[in-house]
Amino acid sequence: MAILFSIVRTAKINLLDIYDYLTYVCDNIDIISIDNLLLYSKNIKEKFSLNKE
Repeated sequence: MAILFSIVRTAKINLLDIYDYLTYVCDNIDIISIDNLLLYSKNIKEKFSLNKE
């Protein structure tokens, strides 16, 4: 549970859409490399940012 809380908290700090991010991770965990699913991945920040410019 602590790991999930940590992921949610980090996503919140980075202004990501938490629900959409977690849904994406759960749907793609077996398909996409874990490095591309982590919060520091550039495509994750671009895809789920709440501050879209």
